Amino acid sequence: MGLNDLQWTSLLHLPCITGSIAANPNPIPCANTKGTTIAWETNDPLGAEVRVSILGQPDKLFGRGHKGSVGVEWITAANLYRFDLYGLTQRERCLGHVIVRRKDESLPGLLDQLTAETGSGTADLDQLARFVANAAPRCVQSARFPEFFRLWEQCGVHITPVHFYQPIPDTRTLPESVWNCPSELPGIDMNDAVQLDLLCNCFPRFRDDYEKLPITADHPGEFCLLNGCFDGTDALVSSRWEAATRRWFLDKRPRETLNLRSSASSHFHRTSY
Repeated sequence: MGLNDLQWTSLLHLPCITGSIAANPNPIPCANTKGTTIAWETNDPLGAEVRVSILGQPDKLFGRGHKGSVGVEWITAANLYRFDLYGLTQRERCLGHVIVRRKDESLPGLLDQLTAETGSGTADLDQLARFVANAAPRCVQSARFPEFFRLWEQCGVHITPVHFYQPIPDTRTLPESVWNCPSELPGIDMNDAVQLDLLCNCFPRFRDDYEKLPITADHPGEFCLLNGCFDGTDALVSSRWEAATRRWFLDKRPRETLNLRSSASSHFHRTSY
């Protein structure tokens, strides 16, 4: 579409193109069956267009003109609707936007609304954090916690209980010196030279032994690396350490050894010997 002389003159002398867009009412009350009204206005000499989108979906043309007011009755509580105002002089520049939603007083509706606002970045982070703080313990203490843990992990987060058996300590009980001062490891001699000698010179000689350990069991009760209890990295590291130390002990032939273990690790120790 070509521009006439008046439009070109307007463009040359226009200091700044602005625009505004609003919805009233917003949010739409649950009992309101008439919906809301989208109103916009711009000083762009070519006018503007309004585009509407739902989170995760492409936008669609909603209206055009220098100004306009259009009633909308199809807003549902299940989605957030974003209306963007673009001037036609610079089509890639958004002059303003408004996010419209309908209230839903039911619990599933409120949760859907919270999910939508979180995904769109409009949720208040303080309120969201407090909600998670109240909701997470209920999920963590549930028998379905392993299922929830995998769900959260797919989203890139780990939520674990504050518990003795968890690897993350209760940081509220730790003094600030834990973070500021390197530990002197009282009572522990790391003996780096001997540790490196075991890893580099001793244990590799027994690699054939620990690589014989099965990944899965052929019969119930047999030890395997994927045993569902003492497995994963624990079993992998422990098995290789056990196999190597077993051969090391056999080479040294001590008169007596004392094994203090429990549950699945004892099962592995019994299997390896």
